[in-house]
Amino acid sequence: MTVLAFDRKKRTHGALSAISEFSAGKNFVGNDGQLYAAGDKTRREDPVPPQSKTLMTLQETADYLRVTRSTIHRLLKRNEIPAFRIGRHWRFSLEEIDNWCAAHALSKELKGGV
Repeated sequence: MTVLAFDRKKRTHGALSAISEFSAGKNFVGNDGQLYAAGDKTRREDPVPPQSKTLMTLQETADYLRVTRSTIHRLLKRNEIPAFRIGRHWRFSLEEIDNWCAAHALSKELKGGV
């Protein structure tokens, strides 16, 4: 999602607004430093584990598994996902999450094949 800032001051005659420039095919650099063009469809990148981290936060785990935070909370409430708490914050071991995903994929294959 691209957010544009607008100048409320009167523009001089012939100057394009940010919206008309955007729709005219001009390129913009977003807050994340990426170059965006009008009509560009941004695609989610493949899930990448945090570099040099073996522990992930709840948000990092949700991003890694491509689910919402509420899905992770629901799994935690049912004790279906491996995790532990540090104070009031949940932490997830990258290795345990990968093993958990592999075990669930294997069990689904076994159920489907029988």
